[in-house]
Amino acid sequence: MADPLIDSHEVSPGVYTLGTPLTPISIRDQMVRGRWLVDRLLGSKILRPGYRVAVIGAGAGGATAAMRAADLGLRVQLIEQQGAPFTVQAGASTRWIDPAQYDWPSDHWQMGRFPWGSGPRMPLGFGAGFASRLATVWTVALARAVLRSRGLLTVSPMSTVTGLTPTARGFVLSLKTTPMPGRPVARTRPRITRPVQAVIWAVGHGMERHTLPNARGGVFSSRPFWSADKLTATSCGNTTTSTPNVLVIGAGDGALQDFIRAATGKISARDVIALLPIPDDVLVEAASIGMQTNAALISSSSATDDRRIHQLRHSKFVDVVKRYLARSPPTIPLRGDVGSVTLTCSEDYFTAFYGLNCFVALLLLAQSAGTRRLSMQPHLSAKEIDDSSPRRIARFVTKAGLPHAITADEVVIRIGINPASAVLPIPASRLNRTRHHLPFHIP
Repeated sequence: MADPLIDSHEVSPGVYTLGTPLTPISIRDQMVRGRWLVDRLLGSKILRPGYRVAVIGAGAGGATAAMRAADLGLRVQLIEQQGAPFTVQAGASTRWIDPAQYDWPSDHWQMGRFPWGSGPRMPLGFGAGFASRLATVWTVALARAVLRSRGLLTVSPMSTVTGLTPTARGFVLSLKTTPMPGRPVARTRPRITRPVQAVIWAVGHGMERHTLPNARGGVFSSRPFWSADKLTATSCGNTTTSTPNVLVIGAGDGALQDFIRAATGKISARDVIALLPIPDDVLVEAASIGMQTNAALISSSSATDDRRIHQLRHSKFVDVVKRYLARSPPTIPLRGDVGSVTLTCSEDYFTAFYGLNCFVALLLLAQSAGTRRLSMQPHLSAKEIDDSSPRRIARFVTKAGLPHAITADEVVIRIGINPASAVLPIPASRLNRTRHHLPFHIP
């Protein structure tokens, strides 16, 4: 009988993915997949010590898989398109990431580290912090792993996989290599790798969609999610007004994170909800809604079902928030250096995966109802941003097909991920379980 974990990651014989199209997609989830997959491949004798493995992508998931594989005696080539590992997180000095907060309201959600108990250590330590700092810590850990491996683990930067050819001995990878800045061409890696017995594809889930057409036929780009933004700076970094109006376009986790940051000035939803005296029965109900939603999404087989599940989760959370506020209304302090924060959604519900973001955003909206400080405008499809003046005009189309405009001083665009850049170079002939219910820890 096939190992179900291996089966859920195997794209074709000998080729495995840690990224697209698998979900959920958090950094911790990718790390868990990376370690588990390597352990299972060795445990099932598909791989044996001394075999060669190519890991494509030196992000958190790929580095975890590569480091674990080398520690267990495999010969690993870690191939990275950029000049250094963890480049996605390296430039995000204002993005706080926490491996435990989205397990809210489980007992360990405020632990701020992974693993948080007595479970096995991970190749990369993961404590809550700003993404750029974590990238630095992980880069040092990877460098130490290369030295510790005594040649079992090598890293090939500035290399792009352009072909994957099956052979009698495994696979040969064709690489397009760009010289490192300041280095002669002769030092670059060869274009053809030695045969490997397995390929682990860990290039992530695609490129973030944070742009819209502008009114001049060009492109308006908001700060990417993984960047050094100014949402928690004074006046959100705006230099033309001391109380800017902020517009957040989107309904997923990235949009809700930034809605919460713009509204409160806090770096994460955890910092907001940790201040609130939430009764146990509310936490139990929130946990139940979250577990039911995740289980339903994993078994869902269509976009229509997904929409119904998100809509049901949203309405249940709205009811919980209303009852909570009626019993003991909390006061979440809103920042005084922002005029208003508007969240626009293409539907009338959030599509975020994590219940914590939904719960906190709905609390903020309910607390501010009638004040115009915070608002959600549903059924709006964003079309373009007129950025011809410091005050941006975002143009939408309503569900009825009517034009709609919102003026804002700061615009944040979080409208999903384009997976095209992360698609594997071969057809996914075997991958049939792409939605996973990963555990809180590795047993």
